[in-house]
Amino acid sequence: MKADILNKRKQWLPESENDGLDKWTKEADKSTDFSIYFGIKLTGIRYEKDEQNNNAYFKKSLSLFKTVLSRQKANNASGLPVLSLANSFDALITIVGFSPEPLLHTILALSPNSVYPIVTKESAAHYKVMNIQPNTPLQCFEKIFELYKDPSQNITVKPISRAVESIGSIDTFKRVREIIAEIRKEKSDARIALDITGGKKSADASAFLTVAIEKDIDIFYVDFEEYADGKPKCGTEFLNKLENPYDLYNIDLITQAKELFKNGNYAAAQQLFEKAKNNLESKAKQFGLTSELEAIEKMYSISKCLQLWDALNFDNIKEHTEFLSGDLISLLKSILNDDPYYFALNLIIDARRYIEQARYNDATIRLTQSMEHLLTTVIENNNDPSFCDYINAKKEIYQPDLINKLHNLRIRRNSMVHKTNPIGKKAADEFYKTCISVLKFEFPRNKIDDDLIKFSFPKEFNIDGTLK
Repeated sequence: MKADILNKRKQWLPESENDGLDKWTKEADKSTDFSIYFGIKLTGIRYEKDEQNNNAYFKKSLSLFKTVLSRQKANNASGLPVLSLANSFDALITIVGFSPEPLLHTILALSPNSVYPIVTKESAAHYKVMNIQPNTPLQCFEKIFELYKDPSQNITVKPISRAVESIGSIDTFKRVREIIAEIRKEKSDARIALDITGGKKSADASAFLTVAIEKDIDIFYVDFEEYADGKPKCGTEFLNKLENPYDLYNIDLITQAKELFKNGNYAAAQQLFEKAKNNLESKAKQFGLTSELEAIEKMYSISKCLQLWDALNFDNIKEHTEFLSGDLISLLKSILNDDPYYFALNLIIDARRYIEQARYNDATIRLTQSMEHLLTTVIENNNDPSFCDYINAKKEIYQPDLINKLHNLRIRRNSMVHKTNPIGKKAADEFYKTCISVLKFEFPRNKIDDDLIKFSFPKEFNIDGTLK
């Protein structure tokens, strides 16, 4: 960035912390000595406080990092992301590479109860841990926490159970899941965070995907506002939080909604699509997900439309038909124009869907409605003797008197509405076939078998939210 970051941060700091800010940050950038930066020294294989170094760069950097974090949380850090953080974390999983500074910033700023380091043999050796056995301590981190944690902080560094492979993200994926399972075995509702700052890209990606799948885990990394010669500049650190893509994209909600839609449960699908739409609306522009939001809005609108259609609520359906396919629009127009064939066909199509869902009473009600509608049309027209002859020939199904038959159909429908006459699959299938036969007899010129397929409600969506 072109702005002078350190000068900008001087505006945030008390005068006592401004003194020497430019000097010590530049000195820290030039220093390559791990011990000098942290104010510790190696005695044998153990780290101890370096009594000669009372002005460790890490102490100053950590103080500045905490100040910046507090301003991020208060939405008062110009140009930096606003952070919404849990009040406390039960555990923080951190991938330990060869640059511990940012990891330790995160840990001491977030103050989790427990820290679970993930190391490779190579990164462990960097901290003088040469032989990893179960329950091997990471003594370097323990000493740094001891020196720099606040009196109120109680941070436990969990021992290393095993190292992960230096190359290959599958093992990192496995290890993160092992740790999550271990944490949640002790506390099922544990608040967990993951810091992916320290790992290689393959390990980071693996760990990131793991917690994304696991969900309810916050993902952090330390970023820098300024770089020089490809290296981050001390004093420009800030904490960033990654959105969980599974939550951001509403993957679970949309998957469930699509499954409900596929099975004809349009009301429930509509509710989940609406929830996903509401979740994404405030973030779509920020994360460049406007097309994803538009797709969800289409799926919501279609589900709402088919829910109204399924309820035969044609009075309120017109305003929700924008994303219907041409065939469905054609069928709807015919129904709204009181076309007896298409009205009956629609009810029969509904019945077929209900039979597939094992809703046999509902299917039979729809079939009864379809025949009632046709018979009413015949009675009103009173000029279709061939249809009457057909019914007379089917006395085992219909009485010759159309008016009596219509009355009997209504009685049967009402009994099913009140669930006093349950219908099984066999009876529903037979009634369905009978209704198809009646429809074919009354409308011999129509391609009924083709129409049953053509006008059936689609079950799946395209990626852009339109119907397949």
